[in-house]
Amino acid sequence: MDKPRDGVVMACDLSALSDNERKRYGEFAMDIGQIANRIEEVDGGYRVLFDVDDTQIIRLAEFVGYERRCCPFLSLTIEVEPEGAALWLRLTGPAGVESFLAEELGVST
Repeated sequence: MDKPRDGVVMACDLSALSDNERKRYGEFAMDIGQIANRIEEVDGGYRVLFDVDDTQIIRLAEFVGYERRCCPFLSLTIEVEPEGAALWLRLTGPAGVESFLAEELGVST
């Protein structure tokens, strides 16, 4: 767990999810590195590029639903660019969240 910054504790609380939800969350979390096309650092965090298809959009929405409960300090955005050009998941948060996210996403810093 990272130290509080501005009163915010950056730690995942998987107890916020049911057993079934934890399983689904874990499956997707493990897949991110394998199915992501690219991970880019952005101001305050990262964004992850995925293939654009309806199934992936639904999976991302489900993941965001879980993530917002177990990591309430994160800001989570699904971005679909016009004409299906790109599908991004943006994860940002309070000061210092970049190192937390880099570890979670397996990004070398």
